[in-house]
Amino acid sequence: MALRPPHIVNVKREVDGAIRGYVVARNSQLTVVREFDGFAPAGFVALPSSTVADLTINEAWTRMIASEGHAELATIAPSFATNDMRSALKSIHRLNVNVKIECE
Repeated sequence: MALRPPHIVNVKREVDGAIRGYVVARNSQLTVVREFDGFAPAGFVALPSSTVADLTINEAWTRMIASEGHAELATIAPSFATNDMRSALKSIHRLNVNVKIECE
């Protein structure tokens, strides 16, 4: 699936529950999502791409979040190194941002 921001997506997981937010970085090892808790941004979630079962664009939430003035959050995310999980964790540590890290 080609994602072009700003689209809110539902990240269906093979484990745990689904996540709703903007995908800000993704490769074969890592997916980073700017998560939303209701209408408020709730920080970032970094998780192994192998645990992502499906990404689907949620048009209704995309419109609602845009009407709340949060659409720009999809394009102003910090730059995460996503070469592998180790470099991503180092990048997150250096950036000092609120990130929930999920491992397999």
